[in-house]
Amino acid sequence: MSIPKTSDTPTTPAKIFIVILNWRNWQDTIVCAESVLRNRYPKFQTIIVDNNSQNGSMEYIKEWAEGRLQAPRQPQGPMNHLVFPPVEKPIRYVEHDRVSAERGGEVAAPEASLILIQTGSNLGYGGGNNVALKYILRRDRSAYALVLNNDMAIAPDFLTRAMDGVRGGTIAEAAVVGFPTYHFEEPQRLDTAFIEDRFSQGPTEIVELPEGDEPLALGVLAHGAAMLITPKVPVKLIPEEYFLYNEDCDYCRQIYENGGSVVVQLDNPVYTRGESKSVGLGSPLQIYYTRRNKLAYCKKYYSKTAYWTILARMAYSTLRGYLKSSVRGDRVKARAYYLSFLHHLRGTKGRTWV
Repeated sequence: MSIPKTSDTPTTPAKIFIVILNWRNWQDTIVCAESVLRNRYPKFQTIIVDNNSQNGSMEYIKEWAEGRLQAPRQPQGPMNHLVFPPVEKPIRYVEHDRVSAERGGEVAAPEASLILIQTGSNLGYGGGNNVALKYILRRDRSAYALVLNNDMAIAPDFLTRAMDGVRGGTIAEAAVVGFPTYHFEEPQRLDTAFIEDRFSQGPTEIVELPEGDEPLALGVLAHGAAMLITPKVPVKLIPEEYFLYNEDCDYCRQIYENGGSVVVQLDNPVYTRGESKSVGLGSPLQIYYTRRNKLAYCKKYYSKTAYWTILARMAYSTLRGYLKSSVRGDRVKARAYYLSFLHHLRGTKGRTWV
């Protein structure tokens, strides 16, 4: 797929689509959308993609958009203004199924602030977001796409600052722009600055800013919690073979290998409201997919020496995690540790339950 030529100029606002993926967690998705919709950038639409939640998520989201359901209140704190008070309702929306969305939508609705897409099955992080990215490519190949996790919140000037950078600013040549994440309830506390590849550890979340006042991080990997994909990106879609976790790292590596660049805008943060309830910190799902996919990524991109070093380290940690979970009587977690390693050795990819 050739890189499209953009028709916009710095004096004409470029179109941005904000993509929010939902799976069984409509509450976080609504709060995230409240944050997005109060942005002051003049030309954007929000896409909410539901990965076939089967818990009424899309109906709740529509009720919220129509003004019949209030957004869940957040704990009082210094960043509450990002999500409260609620934006004005009703919010005009259009709906698409997966087939319609991937064709660019059969209903022309440029005036709708909200685009709702039902995928019809759980496609994972890459697959779900790709349905929206295909929609965007069909609708406007000169548009930008911000892929945003549904447990994030952004400031009202976030989109403006990001676009000022990529359109004639300091990061004008970037194919993808990443952003540091800070804690919503403790906005001075950094969660993740960016991701780096490390020889004996694999892809590693960096939890400290670089020394000095440099506003950019170059040659690193963007965190998938918030990625701005520009029209010049040489790789149009996020890899789907992982299903959950490590897609962001693989996507950035593909961009580098195809001549693109990845930059992290360190002075334009997003705010995490906590680990998404869709999976859960330390859950068997997280254990299984993070560990299996980390090994798959390292085997794909690292030298044999680095890969075997990481494989040996993770064999040890797998055994330790399995034994500890077994002693505690948590058989599901123990199985997640065991199968994450076994399935990597077998080359298992995509959606697999433990």
